Amino acid sequence: MPKAVHCIDVLGWGGWQLDPAGGQRVIIQRLRELGVAIVPPSPFDPGDFGGILAAVRKLPPGACVIYVGDSCGACRFSWLQQSLPAVEWRYACLIQPSLYCNAGCPPIQANAKEVDVFYTSFLTWPLPGLGSYKPKPQVPPPQTRMTYPGSYICNDGKTAINYLDQRIHVHPGDDNVGTQGRIVANAKQILSE
Repeated sequence: MPKAVHCIDVLGWGGWQLDPAGGQRVIIQRLRELGVAIVPPSPFDPGDFGGILAAVRKLPPGACVIYVGDSCGACRFSWLQQSLPAVEWRYACLIQPSLYCNAGCPPIQANAKEVDVFYTSFLTWPLPGLGSYKPKPQVPPPQTRMTYPGSYICNDGKTAINYLDQRIHVHPGDDNVGTQGRIVANAKQILSE
C-alpha cells in the first residue's frame, strides 16, 4: 500500500483569474488521482501565508510533504521552509517563480530533499521577468559554478535542485505537458518509496 503523501498547493498572484489555462488545476487533479492527499483548503492564495503555515502545522509529525507552487506561489516555498525548519519537504516543484514577488526571498534550505525549478528563459512581454526567477540554494555545490539549465546537489549533499528551462513557454507555465508529466512521475516515485 502506498504511503501517505501530503501536497501543499499554492497558486500564483491572482489565482485562477490570471491562469486561464488552469494547468495547476490539472496537476493537482492528477496528483489526487494517484492518491496524494491535497491539503485543505487547497488551493492556497500566496497572499494567505498565515493560512499556509497553519495548514502545514496541522500535518502529522514526520509527514511526507510535497509542494506545488506557481509564479508567486513558487516564490512562497523558501519563506515556508524558513518559517518551519522542522518540516522535511520530500519534493517541491516551483513552476516559473516570478521576479515580481521575490523581494527578500530566502534561499532554498536543506530541509528540502528534491526541488524542481521550472523557469523560462523567454523574455515575457510586457512584464519581463515573469517566470524567470531561479531561487538559489543556501549552500551551493562545492567547487561548481551553477549554470542554467542544470542539476546540482546542494546544501552539503542534502538537496537536489534541478533547474529546468521551459524555453518559450509563456507564464505561468503550469500547462506545459512536459512539466505536468515530470511532476506526476516524481509523485508516483515518492508514493512507491
